[in-house]
Amino acid sequence: MLNRTYTKILLVIITAFASAANANAQNFTDGVADVITLPVELTTFTGAKSGADVNLKWSTATEHSSSYFNVQRSTNGTEFTAIGKVNSVGNSSTPQYYNFTDANVPQGNLYYRLQQVDADGKSVYSSVVFIKSAVTKTAITVYPNPVRENILRLSLNNFSEGNYTVEIKNINGVKVYSKLHMVSGTAANIQLQMDSKPAAGIYIVIVAGREINLQQRIVVQ
Repeated sequence: MLNRTYTKILLVIITAFASAANANAQNFTDGVADVITLPVELTTFTGAKSGADVNLKWSTATEHSSSYFNVQRSTNGTEFTAIGKVNSVGNSSTPQYYNFTDANVPQGNLYYRLQQVDADGKSVYSSVVFIKSAVTKTAITVYPNPVRENILRLSLNNFSEGNYTVEIKNINGVKVYSKLHMVSGTAANIQLQMDSKPAAGIYIVIVAGREINLQQRIVVQ
């Protein structure tokens, strides 16, 4: 009878000790999880088209042993290529701000993400920023119009880089000006200087090349 009483007491003590140990172990695990610090707390990541460029901006709330950011771009949202590197502050408990300009971007939809790399070489990726393609119509603008002298100016919009022939013809098809002009960039301005002011009347300005043939009517006074 006495042995059974001791056995019961011993079991109660062992059970209480095991419960206390498990409770302590759980508290310890929770405590570690609470103090784990991520290398970088990224608060914002945005992008905006500006002419032929895309301006990217991002900010962090805190940084711990951060080394740098790889800026990556994709044209299909799946396959990304690194296009630049921005060094990070490294260690900070205050907000930090970063920016990167992707110059002369390709046509079409674009996707961007950040690869944040730690001092030990480990890395994580940000969410993806989507830049929708801006469809711009290829066009020419001739000014001044009406024309009162022998100088004209052309504004070319959304032209691919290359050589373009610029001609001016009267309504009978007679050329009064013809010259090859080099265009660089998606927007360009060209000044045309004719040998003399054409006779008063209606003329057609033609810009041709690289599968483009645009015309605009002008009036010479």
